[in-house]
Amino acid sequence: MNGVFLVGAGLEPQPTLETIFDSDCQAPVELFLFDLPTPDTLGATAELLGLIKKNLRGFVFARLGFAPQRAQLEFAYTQGIDLLDLEIDGAADWDSPPVQQRLHALELARDIFPRWAVSATLGWRGAEAPKLMAAMDELARRRILPLLSLDAHCGAVDAEATGALFAHLEQCWRRAGVVLRPLAPLIVLTTPLAVAVPRTLVGSLLGRAQDARLRAGSDLRRLLRVRRVEESFDSAGL
Repeated sequence: MNGVFLVGAGLEPQPTLETIFDSDCQAPVELFLFDLPTPDTLGATAELLGLIKKNLRGFVFARLGFAPQRAQLEFAYTQGIDLLDLEIDGAADWDSPPVQQRLHALELARDIFPRWAVSATLGWRGAEAPKLMAAMDELARRRILPLLSLDAHCGAVDAEATGALFAHLEQCWRRAGVVLRPLAPLIVLTTPLAVAVPRTLVGSLLGRAQDARLRAGSDLRRLLRVRRVEESFDSAGL
């Protein structure tokens, strides 16, 4: 739907790839959304990630349900994950250990992944609007892409408050100059925000060229990082 393909944890690689191919033939998959709740599920996706990166063109977005260590982040990036996300409870105290642990993991990821490829989804869950807006601004200041979750956990929300929060989120993106194109299908699918669609053939071609440039740049950066790791192993005699 809308160019997004949700991939659950623990799926068999080959049958899953066949299902993805069927979907991609009907409508090109622009974003593969992996839900990885535990470190074990991250390790178990390696084969499927390799198959997707080898055979398909969409970006790979992984939402982790845990605060990863540096080695796990290095593994995620080198295995083919392009975009990485952690959820933060918007109502939680930012000085609390759980939030600080996730912020530390996000900053580690920011130093491994390309610019604006690391995001934090702020869960609404009863948080007051000013607190959420301040959290968006702080994440952007740290060069972490802020996202906002509007789901069943939110309960009843006021339409005016919803509009104000998403308007602030859009302004936050604009001020920070974030790169949103890889996440555009997810933004359209999960938020009330609209992403501008090219109206001309030239605009469409330019959009595809930008996608190709972003993918090529990410793949080259990943290749160079893997090569540096291999060279350090060689120099250590490993």
